Amino acid sequence: MATCWLLASLLLLASAAGDESVVTGRPAGCQARCGDVDIPYPFGIGPNCSRGEGFEIACNTRNGSGDLVPTLAAANGSIHVQSLSVEQLPEVKVMLPVAYKCYDASDNVTRRFYGEVDLNNNGVYRISDSRNMFVVIGCNTLSYTQNGNSGGSNTHYSGLFYTGCVSYCNDSRSAQDGRCAGVGCCHVDISPGLTDNVVSFGPWTRGFQVDFSPCDYSFLVDKNEYEFRSADLKMDLNRTMPVWLDWAIRDSVTCPPLEVQEKKPAGYACVSDNSECVNSTNGPGYYCKCKQGYEGNPYDKDQGCKDINECDVSNKKKYPCYGVCNNIPGDYECHCRVGYQWSGEGPKKQECSSKFPLAARLALGITLGFSFLIVAVLFTLMMHQKRKMNEYFKKNGGSVLQKVDNVKIFSKDELKKITKNNSENAYDQENSGRIMFDKEIAKQEDILILEEIGRLAMECLKEKVEERPDMKEVAERLVMLRRSRKCGQGNYSLSPQRCEEITIEGTPKNFGASISASSSATLSTPATPLN
Repeated sequence: MATCWLLASLLLLASAAGDESVVTGRPAGCQARCGDVDIPYPFGIGPNCSRGEGFEIACNTRNGSGDLVPTLAAANGSIHVQSLSVEQLPEVKVMLPVAYKCYDASDNVTRRFYGEVDLNNNGVYRISDSRNMFVVIGCNTLSYTQNGNSGGSNTHYSGLFYTGCVSYCNDSRSAQDGRCAGVGCCHVDISPGLTDNVVSFGPWTRGFQVDFSPCDYSFLVDKNEYEFRSADLKMDLNRTMPVWLDWAIRDSVTCPPLEVQEKKPAGYACVSDNSECVNSTNGPGYYCKCKQGYEGNPYDKDQGCKDINECDVSNKKKYPCYGVCNNIPGDYECHCRVGYQWSGEGPKKQECSSKFPLAARLALGITLGFSFLIVAVLFTLMMHQKRKMNEYFKKNGGSVLQKVDNVKIFSKDELKKITKNNSENAYDQENSGRIMFDKEIAKQEDILILEEIGRLAMECLKEKVEERPDMKEVAERLVMLRRSRKCGQGNYSLSPQRCEEITIEGTPKNFGASISASSSATLSTPATPLN
């Protein structure tokens, strides 16, 4: 069966190629526009500028006004062409006349025109059944359209198709604007495959209605371009209506097999790269269209189907991308931006979602916020403690001791190093300050004095400030230890009156007064500066 189709298609194409009237491409110098209408190939102005006679367009002057008007050259009568389409759907928009039959008060016919149209003797065009309708206007009016010729196959009817309806009016107020459902106006769909049109009117009495409905009217018209008005009961007799025609390459009944299409033999219409063949939906034949992702004229080899840049701003609505767009031949890629991922049907359909959800971002933000707050609070407390210790240092005479040449002030870290980090519990464990000194450096006669000095040092290093001795007390105890050593006594708690007056060498005269003034605060601290 496939072999038969292939053979038939090759024969039809060979026949078309052998016909001298078939042009395989628009020759140079052919007119590509008539008036304000573009004439794309396979259409052409002149016998040698189109694919064949059925596609020829005449470019004439309208009523001597100088305006150029394109018409269908192969049709009988002057059929004005408004537009020609070769992309997407193969369509031609034309203007066809309105058929009419008028009466006088005596019911005599005064004027008549049956709107006879034969669109194309070579069968290129078909009246579009999907985009047009048949409309009848009048009161007490029957009208129908007759299409085709039965050729004697039917003894009762001369035509192949008949379509019509009846419109009725009681009086001049019956018809309403926008209503075409049988009162003053009616409409019906038409059959596919129609190549011509002729209208007939029923022989009904009309004389009594001529004051508000003098004529019967019927016409083919675009479904979207006509809305009934009661004033149309007295329509202008020279009026024309927009009608859509479907056209196709009628050289073969259907598209040739794929093997033939790929070879693009002579006579095959889809000559452009990236074009494809589609079977006609209105009559036999086929038409060509660009493949997905391409646009242009599929019947033109040189200026045919070109890649669409879907990423261009002008195509944003038609080819959406909610991410990063990348144009590729015949299509485009759309990727989510860094940090985002597919959501639902992907970035061509909807916005990408963040890889780091909003809830997680909020949680992280709150955590970081609290962490920063804690760090800020701790830093504030540390700075406050440092200022407080500095104040204690000054109040307890630390600043005065710093001015004494033979007095060294140790920091807390230095004291921990000296005491081997054992100053806090050494006294509590042995009730003695002797553990704070190396035995190698302690002489037997100085051991008790060193123990008292160690005990005093550990008291000064107590954690609680209020438990530490103030500077005045420290000074007094040091003086007592000095006197006791000079007197050579073993009891280091003796009253100062038991020994002669001894002064500390190298101590400034105002040292005692400064110590007293600096120790007047209630809470004091040893002269140990903060790290």
